[in-house]
Amino acid sequence: MSLIFAHRGASGTHPENTMLSFYEAERVKADGIELDVQLTKDGEVVIIHDETVDRTTDGKGKVKDFTLSEIKKLNAAHQFQKGRLKAEIPTLDSRRAGSRRRSRPWKNLWNGLSKPIWSAISS
Repeated sequence: MSLIFAHRGASGTHPENTMLSFYEAERVKADGIELDVQLTKDGEVVIIHDETVDRTTDGKGKVKDFTLSEIKKLNAAHQFQKGRLKAEIPTLDSRRAGSRRRSRPWKNLWNGLSKPIWSAISS
């Protein structure tokens, strides 16, 4: 049996690694969601693929140089609907709390994040 995993959520039609793309992946009944995580300056686990915010948000700089409060001010949907759509970079905790159904976890762990991520996912 094949499983369908939504890569960064429904990233073909929605801003990648945002709650909008995760909700859409759940709506179309993906078997699981692949997501990527990075750590902020204050040690919060946020869902974003790149080490910088440049490609996916309206900001510039390395994720590790932003606090959670600063990173929440960026628009991760600025490339959609001519900039009228708004979406923030979610935390891993907000993704877990916002899930409408239990999907199979699939994790990409980079930059020595495996220990804090595994503890967050396993709890």
